Amino acid sequence: MAAAFCSPIDKRQKHCSNWRRSDSSHLEDDIKKRIVRVLKFYLWTNPRLLRWVRIIRAFIILGPTGVPLLALCQRFSKCARQRTEAYPKFSHVEVDEVVSVLENIGSAHIGYLPPDYLNEILAYCARDNQVSYWNPHLSCDAIDRIARNAKILEIARNYLGAEPRLWLTRLNWTFSLADEPNKSASFKKNIAEYNFHDFHYDTHDFKALTIFIYLTDVTMESGPHVFIRGTHRSKSLREIKNISISDAVATQLYRDRIQFVLGTTGTIFAEDTRCYHKAAVCKNTNRLIASFDYVIRRKIPALPQPH
Repeated sequence: MAAAFCSPIDKRQKHCSNWRRSDSSHLEDDIKKRIVRVLKFYLWTNPRLLRWVRIIRAFIILGPTGVPLLALCQRFSKCARQRTEAYPKFSHVEVDEVVSVLENIGSAHIGYLPPDYLNEILAYCARDNQVSYWNPHLSCDAIDRIARNAKILEIARNYLGAEPRLWLTRLNWTFSLADEPNKSASFKKNIAEYNFHDFHYDTHDFKALTIFIYLTDVTMESGPHVFIRGTHRSKSLREIKNISISDAVATQLYRDRIQFVLGTTGTIFAEDTRCYHKAAVCKNTNRLIASFDYVIRRKIPALPQPH
């Protein structure tokens, strides 16, 4: 039997063919990314259209299709288990109890962050002087360790019904009315913010969980987080349409269910942000808060480009 033989010309042709396929694939990916960027820019410059796109997305997630689609996401989740951080142990936290409170109310207290973590995060913020930080877990070791904390991941896993995927981390300052002009000028802003002082709900995924940590003392005077109990469980078509509502409407519809979350520096709580929630206005003192968003299937967003 004759031995197989590949001439130098054949090898070059094969190499060129592989190169062309690879180059074509990269070109297609680049075109897709450009199209997505153009569509996103078009949406963000057309508020009415963006609102309707958000309503349609909310209807898919929160409407009749939401339950079966969530079950499919939970069953076929492909997110690999993350490398976990054991400290702090939160040994007093009963995961089942936290998950039960989340299911019933929409928000649950977890515990308090150790001082060494707090000091590291505050030092990180002091170095950069930004109003808002996107995905600080990529550059702050303390934020990264919290995001991978074993107890927090266990809570997220049990609540989501699937392996949690860290979708986004944030650090965000909110300034008092008196301090707003001065601080806004001295801090570096890198993204356009919506008005988070209005009650609104989020649809990060078919089911998602956000961990919040107060990095300053939060009283009624310093912009506490506010949520409306039980509004994460199911929504009417009217509620789905009203992604954000005013304080007057919220008071009229949910007067007895509006709850303020107060706490000292280091307070940690979890919330299903499908419930209506907001940040109250800071009256006298500024507030710094960290958030960690866990989802089941949604792709991790790209970092926003500085203006």
